[in-house]
Amino acid sequence: MKVPDASPTQMAALVAFWYSMSIVSICSSKLILMDLPAPALVTLYQSTVSVLAASLVVKFIGAKAPMKEQRMHLLAAAVTYCGNLAFTNESFLRGSTPFTETIKSTEPVVVSMLAITALGEKLTLVGLLAVCCISAGTAIACISDTLIVTFGGGLFAVMAVVCQGASAVCVKLLNQVQVQVVVKRPVLPSTEQGKSPAHAVESEESGQLLHRTQFKDPNGSTPKADAAQSGSFRDPEVAEAATMSETRPVHPAMLFLYVSIWSVAASGLYCVFVGEKGAEAFLGSVSAVLFGQREPTPQETSDTLALLGLLGFNSVCYVSYNLAAYFVLRRTSATNYAVLNSLRRVLVIVVSTFVFGMSFTVLSLIGIVVAFLGFTFHAYRNTGISVSDCFVSVHKRIFKWQNRVL
Repeated sequence: MKVPDASPTQMAALVAFWYSMSIVSICSSKLILMDLPAPALVTLYQSTVSVLAASLVVKFIGAKAPMKEQRMHLLAAAVTYCGNLAFTNESFLRGSTPFTETIKSTEPVVVSMLAITALGEKLTLVGLLAVCCISAGTAIACISDTLIVTFGGGLFAVMAVVCQGASAVCVKLLNQVQVQVVVKRPVLPSTEQGKSPAHAVESEESGQLLHRTQFKDPNGSTPKADAAQSGSFRDPEVAEAATMSETRPVHPAMLFLYVSIWSVAASGLYCVFVGEKGAEAFLGSVSAVLFGQREPTPQETSDTLALLGLLGFNSVCYVSYNLAAYFVLRRTSATNYAVLNSLRRVLVIVVSTFVFGMSFTVLSLIGIVVAFLGFTFHAYRNTGISVSDCFVSVHKRIFKWQNRVL
């Protein structure tokens, strides 16, 4: 089963929706974390809302559950997605946000290498130069005065970016798995000698075509009542089963549902073992305002309700942007998705700088220019020799040189 190609207009609209929801979600998350310094609790809330929203979408559209051949790849995609979230939070705790984002900016290079080895994607030298420029430019743009370099923060950030790239590759592998599909083909009843079919009635039941044929003698007499029992023709409702292999991509909503379930489990365990103080204070205020366990102050009531409303709005944007991301990944290659994701990160930096009243540094401006230069190179990624062919050519020349020397 092939995923229908999207027109350039549809793809552009989908990417624009992905970017806009991502920018709103990230900016609102930063506003929430200013008042609620509990990233694990925020992730748990977002994941819980994601499970509920994805379940409604799956039920509404009637998305099919993944086949048994796809479950291991689906598990790998979900685990690596959760690993990205967990390792990113650990890197934030041990280092600083700019340092983590600087390392995670190498995502296009990581995804490109994984896509070449695991998916067999072709990457030209121009494409490799493009992803390197994009990664370097995004990394430079993330550098700020608050950059704190630590070994633990760097280690967990590296693990996070590997998980992020592996998750995208696992999703592409998931949609390329050959599944065994049973196809039932109807068996037409065999005619007796001297009899011919009078008419055939076709009816479609559960997507299968059942043929029923009535017979009559050439003289016009009616068919014998015991014809079926005597074995003169086969039961028309009996169908032969045949198996065939095909790719059956998992719907992005179903994929996001499975990933969100694992995210709820991972973030819930993280909340239990870490024990965020900000989470305890917020939950106490919520229980006081909503359940009346104690008498809250008017200021506490207004702040808590405002924060709950912002959390709800943020969760809707979070669900929308993740669903859009999986739709984009479904319709493009893993490398192109990583490049688009890096462009999204650059746009988030630019928009958040204006929203939060910050100023651009010289390094951030240089990084943005280098990143957009990489995006320009990426437009010509299909020109030139591929990286794998280049390595093969260099290996052959080295081998010939060794033979000449020896």
